[in-house]
Amino acid sequence: MKTFSVWVLLVISIIALVPGTARAEPKNGFGLFGGFASHSLTDSNSNTFDTAGLSVGFDYQIAMASAFTLNLMLLSSGETVSNCSACTAGHGILGLGARVWAGDAFIGLHGGMYSEVRTVTATIGGVTFSSSMSGTGTGYGAIIGYESEKGVLFSVQYDAASIDFDTFSTDIAGVRIQIGYRWK
Repeated sequence: MKTFSVWVLLVISIIALVPGTARAEPKNGFGLFGGFASHSLTDSNSNTFDTAGLSVGFDYQIAMASAFTLNLMLLSSGETVSNCSACTAGHGILGLGARVWAGDAFIGLHGGMYSEVRTVTATIGGVTFSSSMSGTGTGYGAIIGYESEKGVLFSVQYDAASIDFDTFSTDIAGVRIQIGYRWK
């Protein structure tokens, strides 16, 4: 959470210091974005893992008022696991967010269904084997960002979720740094 707080302060400071920043009301439209994702995982067996990789997503923004929007979103990431060279983790979010706007800057909260897929791959005697497991759960998060009048966007997003697998559960917390474009 400390990393997220630093990013929030940095983005707000930049927006406050930029003179003559264009101010426009948020618009309806599809957004496509990508970037970097990093998560910390702690499962019910007290195992901890760190993951990092690429994230991609899209949303549809609905302007409810001059300074308020709802965002239907779908995000996915493919990440490597820090202490397992043959392991990958995929994270997904299907959710709904609400954002409050101050000119081109926004801050918001979201919640929804979170998923995780863990995969282990090994090659034995020239034959590659792969095993995976998946789980789902609910989660929430916060986002802060900037979206220009022309549709270019930048955001930093924090997420936390509890994912249930067949035999254990995992708590996830992480950050996504994203750039993208919104068609308005």
